[in-house]
Amino acid sequence: MDPRKSFIADILPQVTNVLGEGFPKKFSYSYEKGCLAEADVRIHEFITSEIRNQFPDDQILSEEGEFGDISIIKQRAHLWVLDPICGTMNFVRGLPIFACSLCVLDEDGVLFAGIYDPTRGELFFADRSITTLNGERISVSATTSLSNALITLNCNQSDWKSKEPDLQTLVRAFAPPVTRRIHIFESANLELAYVACGRLDAYLNPMDKIWDIAGGSLMVTSAGGSVRILKGSLSDPAKCKGVIASNASLLEPVSTILRKV
Repeated sequence: MDPRKSFIADILPQVTNVLGEGFPKKFSYSYEKGCLAEADVRIHEFITSEIRNQFPDDQILSEEGEFGDISIIKQRAHLWVLDPICGTMNFVRGLPIFACSLCVLDEDGVLFAGIYDPTRGELFFADRSITTLNGERISVSATTSLSNALITLNCNQSDWKSKEPDLQTLVRAFAPPVTRRIHIFESANLELAYVACGRLDAYLNPMDKIWDIAGGSLMVTSAGGSVRILKGSLSDPAKCKGVIASNASLLEPVSTILRKV
């Protein structure tokens, strides 16, 4: 068995110990970076150090690192993608809606992925065959009509200069009765994990980057769902942007509405 699989499952629960008691909330904010917590840096340093120790020939791409010379994933190469805290604004405000995501890609896409919610002790894990939650197999919802669907959506709310669809536009497009309910959680990886286990029917964000998308994309597809990357592909990390994820019935209805906004 590839040791990267057990590495993800073993290291993600250790995030709780790295955060420490009470989950420290110190953070900074900038237009370019957004919200950066001290805990983001702690987890980044801990996990990237362990990867370098155990897999010294692999590349690493973390939200709190740099793209460097990482481009298209080469044959027989491995790239780790890390989002130390997905939902940092929630984290620093004490909202228990955040997660740590770690996955590894090869030339064929995401190989293994883990998403860990330290507030609930929930470890979502996927390989190319199945997705599990704390060891039990999970699957996407059976909702067939968008009008009955619970969806989450978002855009980059910090980037008010962007010409991409803004939040008001997206909400107007998907508001009831088009869907049953819209939520905005602001933790892409956790939302994708929730699509994988059927808590949500669909997730949409046209601005997400690869650390928001990669792990959750495997979660959803291995749980029987569908994923559409809106720009670029996972094999070219710098150009990968935006995602729609849902059960198989809802991907096209969501995509059709998004194309019209």
